Amino acid sequence: MLTFWPAIGQRKYDWEKKQVFALSATEVGSLIGLGPAESCEFLHDPSMKSSLEGQVKKSLSISPLGNDNGYFLNLLYIATYHGLAPGHDESTTTNH
Repeated sequence: MLTFWPAIGQRKYDWEKKQVFALSATEVGSLIGLGPAESCEFLHDPSMKSSLEGQVKKSLSISPLGNDNGYFLNLLYIATYHGLAPGHDESTTTNH
């Protein structure tokens, strides 16, 4: 399980807006198998197969930094709340 907090400044985070992203065993295998120049993306709907399906979507992108010293992780959280106009989303992007 990965835990993210959105940055609100240099080395400052909004500790109240924590997001978690739980990887499946297959996803962990894909992540471990990444080569130094490879990237991947995982898409999750935490409410899949329930009446709330589609209201929250999470996307985790992992891409190389370009200097062979690590990876850039980006978590995109999109929540579409019932009662808002179609197409109105609240989005949060967290970069680590």
